[in-house]
Amino acid sequence: SAHQLILITGGEHSFMHGYTWVFGLLIAVLVWLAVVDGIKSISKVTTILVPAMCFLYIGAGLVVILANFVHIPHAIALIVREAFSPHAVAGGIFGTIIIGLRRSVQSNEAGTGAAAIAYATVKTNEPVSQGFVALLETLLTGILCLLTSFAIVFSGILDQTQVGQISGIELASSAFESVISFFPYILSAVVIMFALSTLISWAYYGQKAWTFLVGEGHKRNLAFDVVYCIFVVVGSAMNVASVINITDAMMIAMSVPNIIALYILAPEIKNDLKLYCKNHNIGKFIVPDWIKSVTPAAIAAEEGETCPITK
Repeated sequence: SAHQLILITGGEHSFMHGYTWVFGLLIAVLVWLAVVDGIKSISKVTTILVPAMCFLYIGAGLVVILANFVHIPHAIALIVREAFSPHAVAGGIFGTIIIGLRRSVQSNEAGTGAAAIAYATVKTNEPVSQGFVALLETLLTGILCLLTSFAIVFSGILDQTQVGQISGIELASSAFESVISFFPYILSAVVIMFALSTLISWAYYGQKAWTFLVGEGHKRNLAFDVVYCIFVVVGSAMNVASVINITDAMMIAMSVPNIIALYILAPEIKNDLKLYCKNHNIGKFIVPDWIKSVTPAAIAAEEGETCPITK
């Protein structure tokens, strides 16, 4: 995130250039203040950060799209033309599998099993309901990615010559800046909020894993928090490619055993889902009264059929 902030605010001319450790130190202090009191303080902070981050980014993206409304036909033609070109097919397949999956797990932790640690803190008699809520994470990621791609294409930045020299957050920043000059600073605020919310969440995940191994205790928790915040500063000062490679490797290491466990537990999950659907009349075919009067008894008996999701 420190690297992204530098790119957004001017690259080599950024006020943060050469001082990424300062950004890391500031973030580490904020993370410490958020995690030191446990899950309650974490939930309070993330409850504010995540909606603010999403609404701010979505609002800015919609402004970019609406400001370039006249370019929509050209943009749609560009999307259709490029989507069915030969190089797009190969690039899309490998790009989705390699790059898409690598980046998506950074956003919603899908498949890693980490998010389950947070959802396990919810007080509920029906864990399946939390599974449905968790599905919204991947949906939100898709919406934000779609909004970003539309903003980039509609802004016309892809038609400019410097597009080959910029990518990622720089490309999005250029698209935002094409409408209003201060929009990159809004993007900077979103990046900072994303960094905070991500680091705070992973601090809790790591702490629970740590205490599972060494046991609960204030000193043990404190030791983890200190080491974690130190590595926040270290990570900010490191080369961004090295940080991404390390996190990708760790994500893969988490995902493989988790996905295997999901397949093993699939029958149990299916039974829980079946029971949940039955208790809440989800997926049942309800026959209206006026149809019942003209429907044979054999068909009426099918009312209340088991949830089709579990078939």
